[in-house]
Amino acid sequence: MRILVADDDRGVVAAYKAAFASVASTSKESELSALAASLFSDAEEPDTPPVGAPDFDVTYVDQGAAAVAAVEESLRAGAPFQLIFLDMRMPPGIDGKETARLIPLLYPEIHLVMVTGYSDSSPVEVAKVAGPFDKLYYVAKPFEIEEILQLARALSEKWRIERELKHARFRLEEQVELLGQANSQLAASEARATHAAFHDTLTGGPNRAAFIRDLADRVHAKSIGFSVVLLDLDRFKAVNDSLGHIAGDELIRSVWRRLKEVLPDGALAARMGGD
Repeated sequence: MRILVADDDRGVVAAYKAAFASVASTSKESELSALAASLFSDAEEPDTPPVGAPDFDVTYVDQGAAAVAAVEESLRAGAPFQLIFLDMRMPPGIDGKETARLIPLLYPEIHLVMVTGYSDSSPVEVAKVAGPFDKLYYVAKPFEIEEILQLARALSEKWRIERELKHARFRLEEQVELLGQANSQLAASEARATHAAFHDTLTGGPNRAAFIRDLADRVHAKSIGFSVVLLDLDRFKAVNDSLGHIAGDELIRSVWRRLKEVLPDGALAARMGGD
């Protein structure tokens, strides 16, 4: 859990350090008790530490500009701060309100805890520049150590859950996109398969299956009469034998194109196969 503390009051900074040091010492005592229990069978069982208690890594700065720079550096290093305890007044540089405006521009996921003993900036005024209310909190000076620790623990867990949800949403969006691509590819494959099933590969026009389907539709319609004409190319084998199959294929294509041009609307010219 990476925490940034921005405060120019030495007494307040000492209080922060005491708060987070108490967590470290408690954790160390638990480790020593566990070690003693493993070495000496008659040693007392150690107290069970709080489940999921965060390990705080705290950075201290005394100016707003230094806080902005620290956030920038943490992002470059790939180890962002989860929250910042930010003093409202840190003369002579930028104040807490301006710092609270700049930091979310760098890292919108950070939680801002405004710590102040003054009422010169209302929560609404700060929220207007600092971002959403769900990442903005207030602590009044003087504060209790347990108050700071409880807030740090709660916000560290909130940051972790929000990060996991963000990654889960990202993975879900990726899966949805991949599924959409697969569906598009499947639809395209089905369209190609359907086209291939009813079209002749040589002429590109309707094939035997298309002719049979069209004929069945006309028979079942029983609305008007229709005619069926079957054509065959005489001495087609002689063309293939003398000029080659390429010339024979082109002959079939040219005949189909000419038939298609002279047929009335609604008529079908299909290649049954061969010549």
